[in-house]
Amino acid sequence: MKRNNLIMQNNLLNTLSNFQIVKLSFLFQALEELYLPIYKGSTFRGSFGHAFKKVCCILKLNSCDNCRLISHCPFAYLFETYIPQSAEIMRKYPKAPHPFIIIPPLTENRVFKKGALFLTDAVLIGRAIKFFPILFMLLKKWVDRE
Repeated sequence: MKRNNLIMQNNLLNTLSNFQIVKLSFLFQALEELYLPIYKGSTFRGSFGHAFKKVCCILKLNSCDNCRLISHCPFAYLFETYIPQSAEIMRKYPKAPHPFIIIPPLTENRVFKKGALFLTDAVLIGRAIKFFPILFMLLKKWVDRE
C-alpha cells in the first residue's frame, strides 16, 4: 500500500510541476449606461460564451452532447469541459471543472454610468492557455458588437 501511495504522490508532483495558470485583466469602459444583475459573472460568461460558440461551432448544434467534433472544439473544452471516456480520473462525473474562468467586476455596484471604467479578469488553466489568441480575438469582437 505504501508503494502505491508513493507512486500516486510522485504522479501528482509531476502533474503539478507542469501546471500552468494565466490571469488576464481587461479594463472596459461603458459606452452607455449599463445595468447588470446581482450575479454579474453569469451574465459575462453567458454573453461571451454565446458569442464564442457562434464563432467556434461548425455544426451549429444546440448542444455539444452528441457532437462528433467535441474532442477538437475550443468551445466544448472551455465552456462544457467534458471528461474523455478514456480518462483515468473523474470518470463518475459528466464534466470537469472549467479551465476558463471569468471574474466580473468585484463590486456591489450594478449600474455603470456612461464612461465608467470597470475591470474584468479571466483565468486560463492548463491547456486552455493555448486558446488565448482565439479568446482575445473573440473578446474584441464581442466588445465591439456591444
